[in-house]
Amino acid sequence: IEVPVAISAGAADETTVDLAGPGVYPVTLQLRGDGVVLAETTTFVELVREASTAPPIHYAVTASVADPGPLASDESIEAATDHLARLTELVEQTDAPISVAIPPAIVARVDEREPELITRLVRALGPSDLIAAVPDLALDVSAWAEAGMQADIAAAFDNGRNLLDRRFIDTVVNPSFWPVRTPITSEGGAILSELGVELLVVPAETYERFPGNFGTFAPTSLLHNTVVGDGVAERIAIVDPHMALLEPDVAGSPAERAARLLAVTTVVRYELEPDVRGFVVTPPGLGVPDADVVSELTDMIRDHPNDDLVDIERFTGLTNSFFVDGVTATVALDDAPARPLGERAERDERLRGDVDDVATMLPRTDPRPATWRERLRWALADTVSDRDAESLATEVAVGVTEVRGAVRRPEQFSFTVSGEDSPLPVRIENTGPTPLNVVVSVSADRLATTDDIPAVLAPEAVTEVIVPVTARSNGVFPVTVEIRSPLGTELAEPATLTARANTLRGLGRVFTVAAGLVLASWWFTYFRKRRRERTIDDVAAAQQRHPAGSASGS
Repeated sequence: IEVPVAISAGAADETTVDLAGPGVYPVTLQLRGDGVVLAETTTFVELVREASTAPPIHYAVTASVADPGPLASDESIEAATDHLARLTELVEQTDAPISVAIPPAIVARVDEREPELITRLVRALGPSDLIAAVPDLALDVSAWAEAGMQADIAAAFDNGRNLLDRRFIDTVVNPSFWPVRTPITSEGGAILSELGVELLVVPAETYERFPGNFGTFAPTSLLHNTVVGDGVAERIAIVDPHMALLEPDVAGSPAERAARLLAVTTVVRYELEPDVRGFVVTPPGLGVPDADVVSELTDMIRDHPNDDLVDIERFTGLTNSFFVDGVTATVALDDAPARPLGERAERDERLRGDVDDVATMLPRTDPRPATWRERLRWALADTVSDRDAESLATEVAVGVTEVRGAVRRPEQFSFTVSGEDSPLPVRIENTGPTPLNVVVSVSADRLATTDDIPAVLAPEAVTEVIVPVTARSNGVFPVTVEIRSPLGTELAEPATLTARANTLRGLGRVFTVAAGLVLASWWFTYFRKRRRERTIDDVAAAQQRHPAGSASGS
């Protein structure tokens, strides 16, 4: 039913509506029968000038689904699925640009359970919409940054963006905005800024705990600033408390709620100084707004000569900042994350090193290292309790210990080095069901050995590893055998063997040369003595033959 209503400026009667000038006015409508009020409702009317010069108000419709985490219960997965279904209905019913933040992990899990739902969402989202690039794990950016895990944060964002890009090929995926659900520190904000996040979408209650906030006097129609990292400015959009009208269970018809919401946001045009303003259209809890209310609201905005619907990326560039005395209003962020990682991060780093070490022992196709690394990431998720994180870490530690413990210490025995070079057989048992890569090393003061010997231990068997050794001297001496991982971790206590070396050719040559010298010395002495004796006999014989000698002899 269309009822023409005349508008008067100060001289109204029962047939006209008195609207003194441009502005937003509440209007009560009654339906009467025989003088009796049968129904009544109150709505709002805005009177605008045909040639208005008022700056426009921009509206950015956003929706987000929280990530219940890697250990989510069936109930939590069902709730997340319901949120995705509501998001799909919202996108299907609204042809306005919509910016959404959806967890890649939930998209993947729902895609396995209800692929038709994700297919609908993919078809509904188009080139004019925007998907926020978010990490593939429910992580607290501020806590991870405090723990020095900046590289892990960047990797999680890259993984998440790649997953979303592959599934939503017709919609832009970028990190334009970040819904702030947990306390955020300056360090966390700096990481987000480095990753490309241009706007923090913050509920009013969250904003009001930031140091330096303006409380209820902070205009939700302008952007606020914060300084993160080394003086980098990050922009903040405060979700107006009246956006609670977008919640699904609020009383009133969708049209009534949409009219009220448009009225309370449009009135700033008349109550505040002229400025380029805007509102993020999303529930205060940063969830999924009621599709019917948004549909009504966007239709009303389109009919307004000074209002506009934009995606969140354009919204950030078009909406002005809040100034106080000519200076941009700046607030600080939270002092600390909601739950510092502390022992979790230290334990994760230690176990990561153990997993990397054991991975070199296992065949490349073994799935356990990848599973263990995934469990350690889960243990750092914001949604995982300390108890569950401890259980995940214990699972990894037990798995690593089982692999290392399958390598048994070689039995002690004695052996003989029969020559300079001899093969030393080392028998090593692998009690596990998987072939294991190890490194064998042998050391002794009287042995020269080769470098570490790589070996593959057969599963559930004893493998003989041949180590070439060279004796340096004769005698009986201890030999130490060590079994390590390819990265150098000791897998069993060193075994001590007994070596005997007694047939070295080098020593035989020494003995031969010494005996020759002794024999030569003897012969030299012998010949010298014999020569001296012959010389004396010859002199005596010559004297006897000489005449003088004969005469004197007579």
